[in-house]
Amino acid sequence: MAIWCDEGVFGPSCDICLSEPEHFQDLFIGMGPFHWTRVLLRCQGKLLRGSGIDDALVECGVFGPGVLESALNGGHYVRAITGMLIVEDLIRSLQWMIFWQHKEKEAYPVLDDVKALATTLAANNRCPEQFSSLIEKVEILKRDFQEFEKECEAKSEVCRFFGVWLHMVSVIKNAIVSDREGNWNLLAATVEDSMPIFMEFDGVNYLRYGSLYWEQIKTYTHPELYRRFAMGQWVVQDRPGFFCAVGADMKVEQTIQRVSKGPGGHYVVGATQNVAAVAEFELLFHEIGLIANLFDVLTSNTSMNHKECRLQHALSKSRRITFNENVAKLLDYVQGRQNPYDITVTITVPLHNILTKKAVNQEISKQLSSRLEISWLTASLVRMLCSGTVIVTVMSYGFWRP
Repeated sequence: MAIWCDEGVFGPSCDICLSEPEHFQDLFIGMGPFHWTRVLLRCQGKLLRGSGIDDALVECGVFGPGVLESALNGGHYVRAITGMLIVEDLIRSLQWMIFWQHKEKEAYPVLDDVKALATTLAANNRCPEQFSSLIEKVEILKRDFQEFEKECEAKSEVCRFFGVWLHMVSVIKNAIVSDREGNWNLLAATVEDSMPIFMEFDGVNYLRYGSLYWEQIKTYTHPELYRRFAMGQWVVQDRPGFFCAVGADMKVEQTIQRVSKGPGGHYVVGATQNVAAVAEFELLFHEIGLIANLFDVLTSNTSMNHKECRLQHALSKSRRITFNENVAKLLDYVQGRQNPYDITVTITVPLHNILTKKAVNQEISKQLSSRLEISWLTASLVRMLCSGTVIVTVMSYGFWRP
């Protein structure tokens, strides 16, 4: 039997299972992918703070100051993902602009196929055959672009910093795709890739219990359970289609927990020792939801709907237009100061805020610019983490200390 829960429930549950393993041999406890992704979003937001990109998001009107906070700390799932994708698109646009200043587009005939693919995607059509045919054709362009990235990172610590951030973004995007498509193997790879991120960004609880979760994924050998996971039966998909499945913990947030956390509810969040209050809520929260739903029907002629976790709403045509407009505004704003990939000096450019040009402390610069490695995650360390010994260095200062 498989059970999915967030870190707050996963920890005590594993402690019980480890203390009495003979009673829980057929139980698989998984960490919910929705909460896992939100922690990763918080980590990338922590890295981005103070770089100048966060200020640009406010100055260009993409987010207000209060909304920006919820986007950087992962408090609002869709806003955090939207903000992350906007910044990623901005950085990639800055890279390609300088790349094409040194390369001729005529040397890459694959660009015509890429344009045709973009037209197909804009019409919301799936085209796996076109993707497959592009894999081999795009290799030369991919190799040249990667060489360009390496050259920029060798000359500029700012480019190296953005390279680290883009690596984190790729892990987060894999985490989202894994549960939206029910891809179990991709989820397993994402869990492994997330461990050094949690270590670098003080995700102590997810580092400790995530290591146990990863070890459980590798060692759990029940053939029937693995067969069902490989078929995608570890996510919830309540309607036909593609990219519309969600993790079990997200579905709980959209249904049962909606009453306690959303409009019309009592906003019951956290733990309490008041047994009477808990009993009262457990008995009444379904009725509270019915009353709130009836109110919505009477006042707006629509049933209560929870859109907090529905990423596909952010992919609609009108949202895409707004998305592209925000990227264009950011691109003009950053270029008006200087494209960080347009490197004209011969000395290494130190890490600095791309708007204020204030340099970063050298010690912090080395930590930010270093590549995340997975080699530290050995079997012995996993055993120490599972036994309660957490080996992490918690930094007590902000990343962007001048």
